[in-house]
Amino acid sequence: MNRMWLGLALIGLMAGPVLAQGRGRDPGKSERPRVIERTNPHDWTATITLNLRPMTRTNPKTKMPEREAFDFTSAAVVFPIVRETSMSVLQVTDRELEGRLRLNDKGVLDKPSEILAGYPAGVRLAKWAMLGWTGEEVEVQLKLPVTSYRTKFDEAAAMRLKWPDSWGAAQTALEPEYYIDLGFDGPYDMAPVKDLVQKWTGGKDPKSLPPAQLAKYFAGEVIRHVQPSGNGINNARTGEIEGVSLQGAPETARTGRGTEFDMVCLLVAAYRQVGLPARCVIGLDAGASKDGRFLGKKGSSSIRAWAEFALVDPSLDDPVVWVPVDVVRMRKSSTRPPPLDRPWPYFGEHKEMDGVIPFAFQFFAPVKGVVSHGSPAFYGWMVTPAPPKEVVQTIRFEAITTPKRGGEDKDDKKKGPYGR
Repeated sequence: MNRMWLGLALIGLMAGPVLAQGRGRDPGKSERPRVIERTNPHDWTATITLNLRPMTRTNPKTKMPEREAFDFTSAAVVFPIVRETSMSVLQVTDRELEGRLRLNDKGVLDKPSEILAGYPAGVRLAKWAMLGWTGEEVEVQLKLPVTSYRTKFDEAAAMRLKWPDSWGAAQTALEPEYYIDLGFDGPYDMAPVKDLVQKWTGGKDPKSLPPAQLAKYFAGEVIRHVQPSGNGINNARTGEIEGVSLQGAPETARTGRGTEFDMVCLLVAAYRQVGLPARCVIGLDAGASKDGRFLGKKGSSSIRAWAEFALVDPSLDDPVVWVPVDVVRMRKSSTRPPPLDRPWPYFGEHKEMDGVIPFAFQFFAPVKGVVSHGSPAFYGWMVTPAPPKEVVQTIRFEAITTPKRGGEDKDDKKKGPYGR
């Protein structure tokens, strides 16, 4: 392992000039290359429908189905809003978000009551508030117009970036997060993740490598270590998506087995363990048809996850650069990672992301008092005086290509209100 680490250090020193030659960059060009560039924009509109209803039971005497109505003084549903990722931009402001709240199929709100911000790793949440209601169904339907891009990765430029004195806005992506380093009873015992990192580095200082080189090496080690099992989707009795299956990063580190989502959580945990800010990104895979399609109830392709780690490029006005790492897609291509001194598909450079619509940076809302029923499903609710005990939660997805408005150039690569 020590010999491997020495080899990695040599690659880290040599990768910049070698990869730059491979890119064919003009050495006389004074413009500094960008680590991540967005190409091939595609406009999507995702419709996400959240449903909460009492669980139906059969009365043993009458043999008839029964369910107890919700009855609360106040309640609020929260769902994540992703403003921007390495490969996407939300195309509306907070005030323009469309999100309808229905109670017993009666429209109550057309927009979120408010947007909650200030959470780690860029997490923001739309909130729909309700007061004094009795009924049998709560439904939220959110529309997200998003421009998704493929990403081009200049690995030589990335390798030249060093460990910074400050991570700036990315610093919060080192804070505890559910299923990464935090459980519902408190912080996880991270010993299994620490042991893996110790094994991978041979006890050497991880920061002896450039952060991008270290991130690439760890991605390869996660591919070697984890044997994926199952698609990670849990379904309700109706066949609708109930949530996702997660066990926590330490358990995945210990056993070497887990769902596709567990692989991503382990990679993010490993990055954070050595002080590299990282976050999970979860999105809808709508790319099978650019004409738009319903994202199936049971298919594993409907939801996918990947990691993003941070780099700091002091030459930029906004110095934080997020780099996507799709270890799940890498693992499906090969059980062995390619040589480290070559560019990797799905590490930084990703030609499928124009067909993916990111919608969350977390698997469970990081808000005190929020509960879900069953599996983590990105959303939850707060209820007073107390949340009901037997609830069926489901989530449905639909994605279409956003229709072009009259006079709009179809090749217009609009950046949106938050794009660069």
